[in-house]
Amino acid sequence: MSLSRAETKNLRALQTKKGRRLSGRFIAEGVRLLEEALRFRVRPAHVYWAPSLLSERGEMLIDHFRKSGVMVTQISAAELGRIADTETSQGIVAVFITPIVKSGELALSAKRNALLCENISDPGNLGTLIRSAVAFAFDPVVLVGECAEPFSPKVVRASVGAIFGVTVVEATADQMITCSKESGLTLIAAGTHGSERMEHALSNLPGGPVMLAIGSEADGLSEAITGAADKLVRISHTDQVESLNAAIAGSILMKQCYDQRTQRKP
Repeated sequence: MSLSRAETKNLRALQTKKGRRLSGRFIAEGVRLLEEALRFRVRPAHVYWAPSLLSERGEMLIDHFRKSGVMVTQISAAELGRIADTETSQGIVAVFITPIVKSGELALSAKRNALLCENISDPGNLGTLIRSAVAFAFDPVVLVGECAEPFSPKVVRASVGAIFGVTVVEATADQMITCSKESGLTLIAAGTHGSERMEHALSNLPGGPVMLAIGSEADGLSEAITGAADKLVRISHTDQVESLNAAIAGSILMKQCYDQRTQRKP
């Protein structure tokens, strides 16, 4: 089956922020990402595939989608190349409905930690933080300020499919400060000017959930968040570097929180 010009135009539009916003959809491509979507039980709205580019794992995915009632369309390799974002396609592209969670509807759990990302504009950093959030049981991931778009192709790829396993919501700093207080979460702000190490800060907490705030490497967190924080923490490292990459720093701190909560479980 060949794609019409209109279909091709609409699919190519999903490579742009405007197109994704208007349609309420986003794309994910490649075998690994779609396997992760299945693992997290997220069904695509439509799957496009090119037989000449597809691996055996990809063929198994197509068979699964067909059997589960997902709309599957076979197209040529040239057509797939026009709608894909990557230069070397694995022969499969899927369209997903963008999950919408409004900040006012967000209910923070008294059992799970939350990650607040402020002004994380680099797609690779945001995708990595989302992946680490899933790995270390942080849910939701709240985006504040000028963050990269979470469902852009670059962020989806950088998350290696973890985007399908976590709630992502956009909010203001004031909304999340209020929400953390009302939900009983300890707000922990990370930065080079933190007054204590994370392990020390966690040892002085009763063991409940936290909201960990990570800012951009260039500017750090805003005064609104650091001023409202219950704890200001830092990561100790040599003076050979000025600071750590935001994604690396956030991942280290999330791992420390995860270890602390795991160790306290009976």
